[in-house]
Amino acid sequence: MLFSFCLTQAKFNILKEVGKRMFSVDSHNVITITRGDSASTVIFVNQGTLIEQVRYELQPNDALYIGVMEPHQKFEDAIIKYKLTDEDLNRDGDVVWSFKPTDTEYLEPGKYFYQIKLVRSNGQYVDTIVSKTPFYIQD
Repeated sequence: MLFSFCLTQAKFNILKEVGKRMFSVDSHNVITITRGDSASTVIFVNQGTLIEQVRYELQPNDALYIGVMEPHQKFEDAIIKYKLTDEDLNRDGDVVWSFKPTDTEYLEPGKYFYQIKLVRSNGQYVDTIVSKTPFYIQD
């Protein structure tokens, strides 16, 4: 089965007084977050095509594993790790990925990368749905 995905901001572009975005996702799914801020984004897992998108809804034994890594770091050694399950779905059936202030508050501003893997049927199938994609932390 071939999967793709799309990130959308669950919160609208929230602007600080100085005009910097606290959190953004661009058209290439590059994420920028201000160090120490909280934010949420929705992960749409597509099991269809880019033209005919079909939502994949996580099953009870499925999980999305997300890692935020330094440039040459392996996924397994990610400095920020998330495991999202069917308990993290919104009413549309999409997964909600929420950042806590403690996730980034002690990290140096700069370029990191994130990766997302879908693990189905208790680990029987693993699909990398997002290869390493830039993740920027700013002050």
